Parts: sequence; C-alpha cells; structure tokens
Amino acid sequence: GTSTYKFAGIYNGANKYVSNIKTSQYGLFGITENTKIMNLVFQGTFSGASTSAPLIGEAYGSTEILNCHNFATIADSKACAGLIARAYGTFISLNSCSNHAGIKLSLSTSTGTAELAGLVAYATCNVTMVDCYNKGDLQSTASGLDYSYCGGLLGQSTADVTMLRCFNQGNIVATESASNHFNQVTAAGLSCSRDGSEKYTSCYNIGNISASVPPSGNGWSTTARASGLGA
Repeated sequence: GTSTYKFAGIYNGANKYVSNIKTSQYGLFGITENTKIMNLVFQGTFSGASTSAPLIGEAYGSTEILNCHNFATIADSKACAGLIARAYGTFISLNSCSNHAGIKLSLSTSTGTAELAGLVAYATCNVTMVDCYNKGDLQSTASGLDYSYCGGLLGQSTADVTMLRCFNQGNIVATESASNHFNQVTAAGLSCSRDGSEKYTSCYNIGNISASVPPSGNGWSTTARASGLGA
C-alpha cells in the first residue's frame, strides 16, 4: 500500500516463505490501514527505505498480526524492526510472532530519533503482544541523535503496552558516539516506553542489555538507560 492507497483487509499467507526483499519503499505491505495479516515467514535478507520492515512500513487504524516470523537479516537506518517499522492509529496486536535474525541500525545526523526492535520499532497507539519473542541480536549505533531506542520486542512507545508470555533472549546494544549534543539512549529487553502504562505478565529477558553514551561536553546532558524488561 501507499499513503494514497493503503493496503486494507485480511491476508492469510498460508505459512509461505518470502525471501530476500529489496525495495525502495516500506516493506511487503507498505502502508496499511485496518489490517489483519497472518501466517507469513520472512527469510534471507531485507533492504528497504529508511523507515521500513519486512512486513509493514507504516500501520494505521487497527492492526492485527498473527503467526508471522522474521528470519531475514536487516541493516537499515531511522526506524527498523523484524515485522513493523511504525504503528499509528487505534491499536496494534501481535499474537505468536517472532524475530530470529540480527538487526542493525546505523544513523548519523545532527538531531532526531532512531528506533530499533525485534518486532515493532515505534508505536503511538496501544500495543498488545501475546506469546511473542525475539532471539536475534539487535545493535543500534547513532551519532548526534537526540534520542535512540532499542527494545527486544518494541522500540519507542508513547501509549499503553501490554505483554503476555513474551520474552527476549537476543543481546541488545545501543550506543551514541557524539559528546557535544543532547543524547538519551535507551535499551530494554522487551519495550522502551516514554509515556503510557506498561504491563508484563509471565514475561522475561535473558539477553545482555547495554546502553552507552560518551561523557557530556559543552554543558550537554547525556543519559544511558538499560533495563531487562521495560525502560
């Protein structure tokens, strides 16, 4: 879908494999609205736009994802994840979904925000995940950004987050190299949340989590936060 003609409706992939996606756009379904997608597996490699993911680049309205899995390695910038880059609208729910591949984000700029996650990089709507997990190693490398978020399942969230029987076992590393700038780097095993409530039930993290920034320079504030579940 595009910004003018968003993909809408129900799609059943019948457990088919999608391999080696290379696109200048947002992902297999591009931009969606009021969508239910189920039973798809991604493998090989994925290459897309600066805000992209194998399944959906931008999701609007209500979004339901069931039994979708990513094994495709990803190297991108700005916002990237194993399934969905950005979710807006009313709500998004994922059930029995997973990421198994390594994902790397690299971004150098004088300002801005970067989001990286095993499943969903950024969400402004309420997020529910049930029986979801990440096994891939996630690495976010930034220079000069205001904020950087790296979460095992969910990157930056500005609304309510609910997770049931979810886990992360991938190693998560988030770094910022510029010292003469306002920097806040956040890494978490499950979700990085700025606003809204967080509820985790029967969830856990066994991956190594680290966030680092250089010493502050010229009076700038630099902060690094790392947490096993939510940060």
